[in-house]
Amino acid sequence: MSKLRILIVEDESIVAMDLKNRLVNLGYAVPLIVSSGEDAVEKAKETMPDIILMDIMLKGGMDGIEAAEKIRASHDIPILDLTAYSYDNALHRAKITEPYGYLLKPFSERELLVSIETALYKHKMEMKLKQSEEWLATTLKSIGDAVITTDRNGCITFINPVAERLTGWKRDEAFGKESKDVFRLIDKETLETIESPIMQAIQGDVVVSLPDNTAILSKTGRETLIEIPIDDCVAPIRSSKNEIIGAVLVFRDATERRKAEEELRLSGKVFENSMDSIMITGANGAIIKVNDAFTKITGYTAKEVIGKNPSILKSGRHDAEFYKNMWKSLTAAGKWQGEIWNKRKNGDVYPESIIIVAIKDKHGYTTHYVSVARDITNRYRYEEKLKYQAYHDALTGLPNRLLFYDRLSISLSNARRTKLKLAVIFFDIDNLKLINDSLGHDVGDILLKSVAERLVKCSRSSDTVARIGGDEFTFVIQNVNQKKELGVIAVKMLDALQEPFAINRNKIQVTASIGISIYPDDGDNIQELMKKADVAMYNAKTAGRNQYQFYNEKQL
Repeated sequence: MSKLRILIVEDESIVAMDLKNRLVNLGYAVPLIVSSGEDAVEKAKETMPDIILMDIMLKGGMDGIEAAEKIRASHDIPILDLTAYSYDNALHRAKITEPYGYLLKPFSERELLVSIETALYKHKMEMKLKQSEEWLATTLKSIGDAVITTDRNGCITFINPVAERLTGWKRDEAFGKESKDVFRLIDKETLETIESPIMQAIQGDVVVSLPDNTAILSKTGRETLIEIPIDDCVAPIRSSKNEIIGAVLVFRDATERRKAEEELRLSGKVFENSMDSIMITGANGAIIKVNDAFTKITGYTAKEVIGKNPSILKSGRHDAEFYKNMWKSLTAAGKWQGEIWNKRKNGDVYPESIIIVAIKDKHGYTTHYVSVARDITNRYRYEEKLKYQAYHDALTGLPNRLLFYDRLSISLSNARRTKLKLAVIFFDIDNLKLINDSLGHDVGDILLKSVAERLVKCSRSSDTVARIGGDEFTFVIQNVNQKKELGVIAVKMLDALQEPFAINRNKIQVTASIGISIYPDDGDNIQELMKKADVAMYNAKTAGRNQYQFYNEKQL
C-alpha cells in the first residue's frame, strides 16, 4: 500500500525539516517542501499531493491564505493550516478558504497525526457527498420527467431542466420562489385555478395526486397538459429525524400521450364502425383481430377466425401463381393492392377490392399484416349490367348489332378453319309501321318482344339471334351442310308467326320477309354477307312478303 504524500509549505527551513522528520516517523511520505505561496500553487498542480500542510503566514507576495484559496479553486486537495499566531483577522481570512483544520504551533506528534487523519477523513466524506450530489443532480437533470423540490415553506429549492421547460422558469429565477407562483395549475376544461398540491402534501403529511385534465400554466401563459407518472405525485420529504423538511413533485408533459390516446381511440372507432372489412394478423399470418364489417361480409364471427389463417376465405378461383405474386409484392414493397375472389362462410364466392399492408417495427422487421377489403359484388353486378346493356338490345334482350358482328366474326373464323358453311339471315317484320301508327308504339314494342321470343325458340343453341334495328332481326347459322337446311329454318320462322299475337285485347297477325346469304358462296367477309342478305330480304318483300329468298347475283 503506497504511503500518503504530503506537501509542506513552510518558509522556516528548520521548522520545515522538523515537520518532515515527524511526518516520516508517522509513516507519511514528504516528496517536497516549498517556502512560498507561488511555489505552493505550482507544485500542488504538478504533484497533486494527498494533503497540504500550509503555513498561513508566509513571507513574500503571496501568503498561505491566498495560496490556499488558489489551490482550492483549481483542485480537490485538502489543506491543513499551520500558524504560530491566532490573530482574529488572519483566522477570519483563513476560514474563507475552507481549510480542513488548524494546527497552532508548537504541536505534538499526536496532535499532528490526529489533525492530518481528521482532515483526510473529512475530505473523503466530502468527496463522497459531492459525488453523490453530482450523481443525483445529473440523474435529475437527465430523466425525462420534470422534478421540483421545495423546503417546508413551499419555496423552490430545485428544478430540473424538464421542469424549467414546462414551467417557463429558469432554475436561478425559480430558486426561493413560492411554489404556487412557479407551479401554476388550472383545470383544462373549466380553466379554474387548481390549488398547488405541494403545500397540501407538506401541511397534511400526505401524498397528493393531481385531478384529471390538469394543465400547467407556464410563465409565458402557455398551457400544457400534464400527468403524474406515479401515484406518489407530490410527497413530503423527511429528515433523518423523520421531520418534514420539504416536498418533491414529479410530473411529465401528457400532451403527446393524450394526443396518441385520442388518435388510438379514433382509430378504434374507425376500426369498429368501418363498412370495410378489416383484418389484422401476426407476422405468422394467424388472425389476431377482425371488425364487425368482416363478420357481416364473410359470415364468420371473430371467435371463429381468431388464430386461424386467412386462407379459410380462399375461393379456389386463383392459382398458386396469383398468391405467389401477392406475397412477392408484400415482401418487396410492404403492401399489395388488387381484386380477389373470396368465399363466405355459406359458400358464396364474392369479389373484393383489397389492400394488404405489412406493419414493421423500428428495426424493419414485419410484426403484423393489416388488410382492408371492400365487397364489390354490387359493383361487379353493375359492371356486368353495363356490359350486358352495351351488347344487348334493351327491348328484347337479344344481342345487338355490336355483339352480332362479334359473333359473326368468330363464326367466320371457325368456318374458315373447319371448311364448313354458315349463313346470315335477315328477318324483317312486314308492315310494323302500320301497327305502331294504328295501335301505338307500346303495342309495337310488346309485339317485337313476343316475336323475339318465338324466334329464339326456332333457333339452335349454336346459332345467334340478334335485333339490329327497329323491325330487323338477324341470325348467324353455323355448320351448314346443305342449302335446304336453311330453307327449313326459314319456313320454321315464318310458321312461328302464323299464330296471332294477343296484345291488350288485340289479335295481331303479322308476317315477315327473310333474306339469306351463305358463306363462302355469297361472300367471305362480314360486309358482303350482311349486304347480300339484306338484298335478298328486300327482294322477298318486293315479291309479296311472307316468304324467304336466297341471295343470287341477279338480285343486284
